[in-house]
Amino acid sequence: MIFLNHNKEIKGYGFAIDYDDVKPNLLTTVNSQQTIIDDFASENRLIDFAIVGINSLPNFNEDLFALSAPNVSVCAACSDDSGIIRVGSALGMLAARKINENLGSVNIENKPLAKRGTQDYPLTNDKKGTWLEAFLPNGDAVDSIEKTTLNAILAKGYIIAAGYEGYAGFFFANSYTCVARESDFAFIENNRTWNKAARIIRTTLLPEVKGRVKKDPETGFIASTTVGRWMSLVNKAVEKMVIDDEISGFEIYINEKQIVTDTAPAKVQATIVMDGIVHEFELAVGLTNNI
Repeated sequence: MIFLNHNKEIKGYGFAIDYDDVKPNLLTTVNSQQTIIDDFASENRLIDFAIVGINSLPNFNEDLFALSAPNVSVCAACSDDSGIIRVGSALGMLAARKINENLGSVNIENKPLAKRGTQDYPLTNDKKGTWLEAFLPNGDAVDSIEKTTLNAILAKGYIIAAGYEGYAGFFFANSYTCVARESDFAFIENNRTWNKAARIIRTTLLPEVKGRVKKDPETGFIASTTVGRWMSLVNKAVEKMVIDDEISGFEIYINEKQIVTDTAPAKVQATIVMDGIVHEFELAVGLTNNI
């Protein structure tokens, strides 16, 4: 992935490759991308997501939730029966959303000018003639597939495009990543939000690197005044994410009982409270003569 080295501002990317009948390449592609992202992370370069598509993928046998690739998502959404995965649509829909919005949200918080005043933000665009239908990479039209079959595909972590009964337009079904659903990193928006917070904390504290650290003369630990100053800097920086409505809250903790050396870095603990995502409403409707 040479392009990642050429542009340090890239925080996510996507691509599609053809399915290999001789040597199925879904798992190898997912795992190789996670390895790349892990390697960058070891150098303090955080990549939020990689969206991969396998053109003409014949089946959905692989359970993506059983993998250990929390930064990789598999898109299986097609706008026609060609089998070509529309990874560009997924990237575009992510770009239109705030970092804490789900790829499959029916509406978005900050619409482009042409869409302001509308109540949703579907893939479908009647004027441009795009996404008038949705397909799977095997050529099957989504509208012709039984709901139980679609749910089985979703239950294995694939990102497809589908519609809602009685509602116009197609939308991405979710923002799954290839890791257990119970993981903190099971959705793209979680990774985008956490990584932004981590970048902010690192950038805020970098000016302190190689600086003098006052010690408690009795214990040799970091002086409470120093810890207090560091925490004040970080709290102020991360607070902007709350102001920008990107997180619900956070907590920063730096233990004073640390001895800092060239081989023992000062450790910072951060807890980020993500916003929740409503994935479905369950309605209870009854009849009555009065309220």
